[in-house]
Amino acid sequence: MVVLNGIDLKIDLSDQVINWLEKEIGHFSFEFIELGSKGRTQTWRVKTRSDVYYFKLYESRLNWQHEIFAYKNWSGAYAPNVPVLCGEFENDTLPGILVTGIDGNPLREGNYSSEEIAAVYEFAGRLCRHLEEYAVGLRFGLPKYDNYQWSILDHRIYPQITSDNPVEYVRNRYLTLLESAKKFHALDPQEMEITLEALDLIDVFSGEKPVPVNSDFTPGNWLVNKYNRFAGVIDLESITWDVPIFSLTRLISKYFPFQENGRKAFYRGYQGNLELEKPEQVRIVIIMDGLRYLIKGFDDNNLQNISRGRNIFQLIKE
Repeated sequence: MVVLNGIDLKIDLSDQVINWLEKEIGHFSFEFIELGSKGRTQTWRVKTRSDVYYFKLYESRLNWQHEIFAYKNWSGAYAPNVPVLCGEFENDTLPGILVTGIDGNPLREGNYSSEEIAAVYEFAGRLCRHLEEYAVGLRFGLPKYDNYQWSILDHRIYPQITSDNPVEYVRNRYLTLLESAKKFHALDPQEMEITLEALDLIDVFSGEKPVPVNSDFTPGNWLVNKYNRFAGVIDLESITWDVPIFSLTRLISKYFPFQENGRKAFYRGYQGNLELEKPEQVRIVIIMDGLRYLIKGFDDNNLQNISRGRNIFQLIKE
């Protein structure tokens, strides 16, 4: 039984999972770590006498397949600062993966000096560049795995879009978000004006190549070890074939405004500053981020997401 904030989540590892894990790693103990957004994933820490692993269960088989794809095809860009995929738990209802553990805690959960934070951001910038240079794809969008495609966002909000044309790809994504925002009457007049004006800028994506991009590459997924140094990256399920700027969207809108030293250090490691080099692309992806939060907020009646969306548009206004 798992109790979180006084609530019995009514989840536990099934006998089938326990038997599978014993076959993979021998005798072990386990503890519940995290319930993903809307219960889509469950993460457990699994310990043997000598090693620590993490076992992740998925509500969606497609999500499970995609993270396996990411580990098998793209994790090398982060190596050795990334978990190793050890096993795939096959199950029609709740499939899972077993990965090695990394000794560390998320950067955003600790208290570190400004120098230590800057060093972590710089290391992250280097890894971000490594991933983008790791491969070049044929099409933008979701990778295929066993003839399936998967979107990390709710299908009601962000349908599966692929294209070999970067301008078409970004425009279709942008228009999909705009139409959803209109449906919820999510935008005030000034926000609508900003959103419509940016449509005329989307040609700035012309010439971009599809590369691996991790849209959830943020301090929440950067681990710091006991020496307060960068230890590794976790959660690869958000990597897709995309335009490089989308790897920085959440950093620019959520983290950089409050971490100027981190911003400078990240770009040092990245060996470039896309905010200076491609400001129109930055404006477009930040608007898209604001739209996403507003749509999710109005769809779920979540005031926190609505506030985040408004704050992102305020950042654009400034």
